[in-house]
Amino acid sequence: MLGIFSYRIAQGIFSGNGDTQQKKNKEVTVQSVKELAVKSQTIQATGVVESVDQVELKSEVSAKISKINVTLGQQIKHGQTIATFYNKDVYASRQDASARVLASQATLDQFQATLDAQESRLKELQKGPRKEELAISQTAVTNAQLSLNEANNNVAIIQDKVQEDLDTTLSSSVSVLRQSVQTAVDTLYNASNIQYSYFVGSTQEASSIKLAKEKAIRILLGQANAGDWLTQYIAELNGGIKGYLDSIAFSPTVDTVLDREGEVLLGIQATMELYNSIPLVEKMSDSDIALIATEKARLQSAFTAAMAAVNAIETQVTTNKSSIQNANTALVNAQNALETTQKQLQLVQAGASQEQIDAQVSAVKQAQANVRAQQAQLLSARASVSLASAQVDKTIIKSPISGRIATLPIRRDELVSPGSVIASVINNNALQIKTFIDSSQLPIVSVNQEARINNVATGTISFISPAIDPTTGKVEIIIVVDNSVETPLVVGQYVDVTITSTNTDIQAIQAVLPLQSVYITENGTYVFTVNNEHIVEQHDVVLGRVRGKEVEIIQGLENITDIIPSVRDLEAGMKVTVK
Repeated sequence: MLGIFSYRIAQGIFSGNGDTQQKKNKEVTVQSVKELAVKSQTIQATGVVESVDQVELKSEVSAKISKINVTLGQQIKHGQTIATFYNKDVYASRQDASARVLASQATLDQFQATLDAQESRLKELQKGPRKEELAISQTAVTNAQLSLNEANNNVAIIQDKVQEDLDTTLSSSVSVLRQSVQTAVDTLYNASNIQYSYFVGSTQEASSIKLAKEKAIRILLGQANAGDWLTQYIAELNGGIKGYLDSIAFSPTVDTVLDREGEVLLGIQATMELYNSIPLVEKMSDSDIALIATEKARLQSAFTAAMAAVNAIETQVTTNKSSIQNANTALVNAQNALETTQKQLQLVQAGASQEQIDAQVSAVKQAQANVRAQQAQLLSARASVSLASAQVDKTIIKSPISGRIATLPIRRDELVSPGSVIASVINNNALQIKTFIDSSQLPIVSVNQEARINNVATGTISFISPAIDPTTGKVEIIIVVDNSVETPLVVGQYVDVTITSTNTDIQAIQAVLPLQSVYITENGTYVFTVNNEHIVEQHDVVLGRVRGKEVEIIQGLENITDIIPSVRDLEAGMKVTVK
């Protein structure tokens, strides 16, 4: 205030210098005190709408997108599926892991049963034979025999089941392989037509096409030196891998299929090489150019399908071996349990020696070791299930919040990598406005103060930055939008914010004037007005706080409606012209 006072003293001292006639003729403007008073309690600012609650969903795996379940801008709920990846392999892994858990649990049950029997037998040996023990031992033998019979039946059932599954897989896979080979043969016909339409003679291009065609025909149809054959003659061929698959179509076996699976893939690859050897020459028609692209795509699909068919057979063979092995293991365990109960019965009937008791102690310890080892295997199998389930979960992208889809940069069948953005979700029911006000307006605002937004919504000030930007002199303010009423606000939208002070101290301020509108001297502070005779009059005022280049007027404006907004080169008694 001392600096302002010094500045105004100097202004007051020197404002009288110069030509008097010039002062009397000085032009001035006047401004409404009421307008200034309104400005003192109201802030107008521009802010941007932000979401308090938003999330960006990213892929954790490398996979191809199989389905997109939402659209851009769609309103979704917490837990709703946004996209699904192709996850057949991870599902199969989880099913395989689950099967291993079941098998491990079954084996553990068998081991536990054996341990229980061994421990029971040891107690009986240590007690000596009794009628009750004899009856129990006989019952144990009977139950063990029933378990053995059940295990034998289970082996037979599983053998029938795995053979049925294998036959189904073989039939389906051979059908796919035949279709893939037939696709290659069909594309071979079209390649031959293109060959004779554009590439005849002894050119390098014609020679390359002929060699590639000869290789494909030799593998697919079993005919050598057919690189220059016409389509009508090629169509009569039925040897090679095509003829072989046709011959085993109704009675395929694992060996007959897998022994020559490589020829299927080689035949398709050879046909792809044939198409790759065909150049797109200038004289080639648009339809033939399009046909070449189409046939290449068909060959790629046929190759992928053939690979999947071969993998299906190999997977089925592996699964069958595991199932049979588990069933045989259960059978062996049942046989061992029967032998154990039979020996136990014999011991009860005959009584036990110390050597027998010692041997039984060793048997119990071994059974305990088997149970512990199998428990460890079961834990490992369950861990595999958990891991596989986690991998499956990573192929199903779900929203952790309710909201609206803000970005959706993915497409069906697109290959995504770890870290790729799948979507972003914004909760439009949790919005806030970020805006900035001049530091001189800080006395007008406070936390929990109400604000109007675009005249369509209300909000509450939740944060006022404790720091002033030294470059702009601005202060950041956050306004939380009232979500009890639906509003048209969207994230990223620029809005007008109006903040009206409810502070009684602020309301007591009559006006906030520019410093240049207040005349400060040693004798007092004044504002200037113009009377009806266009003479400058001065009025005493009481100052409040200084806000940068403005100052609060606490008292003195009660009966004043208009003032001169700049006192530069003015003094009381001057005659002026009002603009």
